[in-house]
Amino acid sequence: MRTKKLISIILIASMLLAGCRAKAEQGSAGTKDTEETTTMTSEATVTPTNTPTPSPSPTPTVKIENMSNNDEGHYSFQPHVFSKSYLAEFGEEKRDCFFAYCDALCKGEETFDCPDEEFYYWCFGALSNFFFPFSMEYASPYSQDKRPSWKDGKGYIYYTVSKEEYLEKEKAFEKEIEDILNDCLSDDYTDLEKTLALYEYMTMNYEYDMDMYDNLSDRSDELSPYRCLKEKRGICCEIAGLYSYLLLQAGVDSDEIGGDGEFNGQIEGHSWVYVTLDGQPYHIDPTWGVDNYRPPLCYYLMTDELRMDRDGFRKGTFSLGVSDEAAREAFEFQAADDRYSTLWSGFYMGMDRENKYIYYEDESGQQQKFSYAA
Repeated sequence: MRTKKLISIILIASMLLAGCRAKAEQGSAGTKDTEETTTMTSEATVTPTNTPTPSPSPTPTVKIENMSNNDEGHYSFQPHVFSKSYLAEFGEEKRDCFFAYCDALCKGEETFDCPDEEFYYWCFGALSNFFFPFSMEYASPYSQDKRPSWKDGKGYIYYTVSKEEYLEKEKAFEKEIEDILNDCLSDDYTDLEKTLALYEYMTMNYEYDMDMYDNLSDRSDELSPYRCLKEKRGICCEIAGLYSYLLLQAGVDSDEIGGDGEFNGQIEGHSWVYVTLDGQPYHIDPTWGVDNYRPPLCYYLMTDELRMDRDGFRKGTFSLGVSDEAAREAFEFQAADDRYSTLWSGFYMGMDRENKYIYYEDESGQQQKFSYAA
């Protein structure tokens, strides 16, 4: 089964995506990053050339929605989220075992049913990172007094803070996720509208964490989408991981994926998000979208070709969570739909959901609209 082939890779590298050494500095578009998931020997500066330089823009002539004026959301926290890619990898039985772990976390329980010891450690590692990131900081498979981790079909959970403090923090995490979704989304948003509204939220509310980047070798054990959520900053695996988690919470199938390419003579790695809309897959890179005055659409709903030819990330290296041969063999990425290519030279302004238009500012600073009607 492919699980055995991937477990040592994703449990370590995908959980932390450590070894980040390359960064992209993008002038007026802000500081971006690429990150490696294999051992690198030196730093390199990557300068994407595709982000347009914004100009002052006119006020839109129609009322448009954005993250600041939605007040019709009634989203609730979902303890059970899992992507279709990981379901294909593990199957329903192991997915349900992970869900039992999530249920135990929500209640502060100390055990959960888990018939597979190997999968038990997956629950605390890569799967928590992608599908319940709060637990990365407050739940451990190891006790300080050598009590068992797994025994006779029972998995044990050891909390890093008191039970009372843990439950308070866990409920606060649930509320924060709910608040984001309800601030950004209305109940009737389509999957495309969800990806765009949450892309706007991420790029406008988070920043690239240069301190983490500069000190990654000493701080790699701190990396998680949860840290990004709390501190409103992160490196690519954290920003992409949080964006993907929010999409899953909103009902959009999503995965954090990795890839690498050669920049300035060095092989560099990076992570972003792979989503499926109406059966079509696309790449979205929220990390390269942060630190802008307005969300750049050049990193939104990208094709494989654009990710390769423009940004330098080689398709042969695309992988689920990590850039490694075993992971690459297990999954295939085929994002070929370029129907949104008109947007790639613009900056997002808002949506007219009634008429199905995306408003954006083009390279000359003029307001334009793009129809996304089916």
